Amino acid sequence: MSCENCQTCISDAITIQPKNAVFNVTDACNFRCPYCFVEHNPRRATLEIAEKVCQYLLNAPNEGRPTLWFFGGEPMLEFNTIIKPIVEKYTDQMTFGITTNGSLLNEDVVDFFYKHKVSILLSIDGVAEVQNVQRPFADGRPSFEAVCRNIPYLLLKYPETHFRATLTKHSIPYMNETYDFARHMGFKHITFVVNEFEDYDDNDQLELERQYDLIALKILDGSPLWLEDISKAEEYNTQHESTVFRCGYGTTSIGVTVEGKITPCQELSSFDGAVIGDVFNGIDKTLHEAFLQKATKELKMPEGLDPQMKTFILNGVCPKREYANNDFTVTKGREMQLRAMRHLYNHFHRVTRRSGNKYWQVISQ
Repeated sequence: MSCENCQTCISDAITIQPKNAVFNVTDACNFRCPYCFVEHNPRRATLEIAEKVCQYLLNAPNEGRPTLWFFGGEPMLEFNTIIKPIVEKYTDQMTFGITTNGSLLNEDVVDFFYKHKVSILLSIDGVAEVQNVQRPFADGRPSFEAVCRNIPYLLLKYPETHFRATLTKHSIPYMNETYDFARHMGFKHITFVVNEFEDYDDNDQLELERQYDLIALKILDGSPLWLEDISKAEEYNTQHESTVFRCGYGTTSIGVTVEGKITPCQELSSFDGAVIGDVFNGIDKTLHEAFLQKATKELKMPEGLDPQMKTFILNGVCPKREYANNDFTVTKGREMQLRAMRHLYNHFHRVTRRSGNKYWQVISQ
């Protein structure tokens, strides 16, 4: 991650107050996903800390309504103790959202979220052969049916809910089936995010590209379920200044741990060196600047890349991953998905352009 005037960017960044926070209300979870980056333990936030998070955001000098996103672990474990009272108290002052595995949703909960305009992101990995392997309950029980029974009412109230699936070596061959399942359930948006910390090989790369092609053909044939990876590829293909600031990193958004510590990203909560303050005293500018100095090192690009692939990597890597890796190289998993997305982008554009498909008018604007 680099930019031409990095020192100026950092100097400017430390004067910015974030208006968006991803709040880790609990590290506990009722699932045991093997790829999860959160350490499962009984640490849970208190209502007092949640109040401090809200006050911190509300007191920031930036204009507009601040956004608080509930995260975990599984945040629904704290629905009655933290989420419900916080949303009820601050519903007229703030915007809320939640990332959930869906197992603890019910009609009453969905109605509450709908009443208070709480956004919902559903993490679900796919068909039963995938979901039950990658997202089992903590006691080993399969979770597919428990989640599926909550989807119809969720989509009735939230028809634009995103189906967010994690890709692994196990689930890549099931992508097409997962797409069909999501379409059958009534979803309108689906996105795939690779688990970056697995050992992938050339066969995984080829299979990922094949699965993307199969899904793209269905979209071109009129499927109402949009693959958000196509929109992301469109963004990654566009040359623009690539810096860590595009995702906040403590400048416009923050992560908050269960203890109220502030980090530049919710997925850096387990890195002690990433703490840049707390919700009681605010962001420490010295710690923040030191973090950004380290996090804005130049990304080490793989050798032999053509210009388009370099653009995809510069725009598509997650700054948090490079910081966590420490050597600022692109993870094998992310490089694999970005190569597959570039393949998808080029094929999709070629077909739509030559066929006059309706999507060409949309994506060419």
